[in-house]
Amino acid sequence: TVGWPVTDSLVLTGRGGFLFWDSENRVDDIRFDTSDENFFYGAGLRVDFGRNFSVTGDWTRYELDEVEVEMVSAGIQFRFR
Repeated sequence: TVGWPVTDSLVLTGRGGFLFWDSENRVDDIRFDTSDENFFYGAGLRVDFGRNFSVTGDWTRYELDEVEVEMVSAGIQFRFR
């Protein structure tokens, strides 16, 4: 994850990497096991309210073979400095 300050309290963030995953499925008595690694990427914003408290919002896209997953999240960060 990397961040680019827009103002003193607003940071634009970006992320990317590889997701390593395993899948185990059963249909009746037949078992299907799959594992792979796929690229993911995303972007977000962080708003700092003082030195120790921030609110975040993120979007991440995972591309798992034939399945594409998008996730939106929000969070609160409290830092001990």
